[in-house]
Amino acid sequence: MAALPDSVELKERRSEAFGAWGYALMVSGALPSDLLGATTRRLVARGLTNEEFCKTHLGMRRQSVRERWTDLVALATAKPNSLGFVSTKGGIVEMAEEMRCDPSTLFRNLKSWSAKAPPLVEVGFVKKPKRQPQVALLQIPVLTEWLLFTAATRGAKEAGLPHAARFEQIRELTELHIAQAIPPPVTAGVFTWQEAQALIDQAKQLDQGSQRRNRKRG
Repeated sequence: MAALPDSVELKERRSEAFGAWGYALMVSGALPSDLLGATTRRLVARGLTNEEFCKTHLGMRRQSVRERWTDLVALATAKPNSLGFVSTKGGIVEMAEEMRCDPSTLFRNLKSWSAKAPPLVEVGFVKKPKRQPQVALLQIPVLTEWLLFTAATRGAKEAGLPHAARFEQIRELTELHIAQAIPPPVTAGVFTWQEAQALIDQAKQLDQGSQRRNRKRG
C-alpha cells in the first residue's frame, strides 16, 4: 500500500471544497439538487468518462481500465456533496467491492493514475497502530474542479445575479471544454453570459480546427 503516494493535504482540500460548495448554496439560496442534481452531475461524469476522451486525453486504451475509471467517477459523483471525493473506512478493499472489481487490480490502476502529471487521482491514508496505512480518502481533482465550477455558476444564475451565465451556456461550455481537456474557467466575481459565450465560440473554433486536421490525416 505504501507504493501509493500519500496526499497529506487531501483532508484540507476537501474542507476547502466543502467551503466553496457551502458558499454557493448560501449565495444562491438554492437546494443542493438545484446546483448539482443528478442530471448535472451526469453531464460532468459523462464528459470525463467518454471513450474518446479517455483514450485521447487520459491514455486509457483498454476497455476494462476505462470501465473501472467510470465506476470510480460514479462513486465520486454519487451525491451532490460528493464533490469528486470518495471516503472509505474499509480502504481499497471496500472501494473494490463497491466497484465490483479485484482490489489488487484497483490498486494498480490507482497507482498508475496517481503517477500521472497532473495526477488523475490523489489518495489520503489513515494510520492505525500495528497496521499498514489504509486508504481513507480519494479525490479526482479534475472532477472536483468541474463540479465546483458548475455549482458556482449555477448558483449565481439561481440567485438572479446580473449578467450571470445562463444554464444552457454552462452545460454547453462544460461539454466543449471537457471534450478538449480544457480546464474550467477561473473568473473573479460573477461568470457572465458574455464571458461564457466568448469561451463557447472559441472552443467551437478549436473543435472545428481539430476536425479539419483529422480529416486531412485521414
